[in-house]
Amino acid sequence: MANKKINQLDARVGAALTDLMLIGDPTTGTSYKLTATDLKTLLNGVPYTGATTNVDLGEYGISGGYFQADLTPTLTGGVGRMIWNDTDGTMNLGLKGGNVTLKIGQNQYARVVNGTGGAVTAANYQVVKVTGAQGQRLQINLAQANNDANSTDTLGMISENIADNQPGFICTSGLIEGINTTGALQGETWIDGNILYLSPTTPGAITNVKPIAPNHSVIVGFVVYAHANNGKIFTKIDNGYEVGELHDCYLPSPNNGDTIVWNSTTLRYENQPLPTSASFASTLFNYYNFI
Repeated sequence: MANKKINQLDARVGAALTDLMLIGDPTTGTSYKLTATDLKTLLNGVPYTGATTNVDLGEYGISGGYFQADLTPTLTGGVGRMIWNDTDGTMNLGLKGGNVTLKIGQNQYARVVNGTGGAVTAANYQVVKVTGAQGQRLQINLAQANNDANSTDTLGMISENIADNQPGFICTSGLIEGINTTGALQGETWIDGNILYLSPTTPGAITNVKPIAPNHSVIVGFVVYAHANNGKIFTKIDNGYEVGELHDCYLPSPNNGDTIVWNSTTLRYENQPLPTSASFASTLFNYYNFI
């Protein structure tokens, strides 16, 4: 009697397992039966390879010792999607809006608010400066190298089309690609390796001609690839300094003809008027008489 009940139980368990091993697809109405290997894989969980569709964990995460990207992906990028970029040797991450891709470890971007009073475009890759803050983001306007006020806060280049008073991304360091870098937009001729400066004549513009004082020399990047459609610029803002901005100089109100001398009392360089001709001659006379 006991053996009979055991056999009946085995039969019910076997039938249940058989039912469990029937996998159905509600969208097509088809089903197939799991093999013993499939069942073992399901029971053991990871590792598993050979997925034929995406796995959606909802609000749950994945934890492990490391993440290994597919080094030969066939899919393209997208907002919030991270994918291997074999050309540049890093991971691409699609940023909000779908117009800018972050190359991890090679680019830096800032999300700012356009305060220029008009639209700015990626095709023109204008250079911008900080003018304040709005909506807990930096507000920007077009930079210009004609004076200190228009150039000292230079931050980066426009990386996507941004409407007036709207947020968008600018590149503060790294490559900007897919633009005209022949110099034609600026009325110049650019070649690979050119140093690019902030223009002293046109707000937001770039030039390969180094500005001459009193205009400010602000390096904004380098031509990586001079091309009409697929050009590349490596952005690197390097704002030059005025003498009075050096940490050991104090030149609040220089006058015409002043020189800079060391003051051992204040431990800094300061501007002083040159000696008059008479006093200078007297100093030389006393010096040579002494020796």
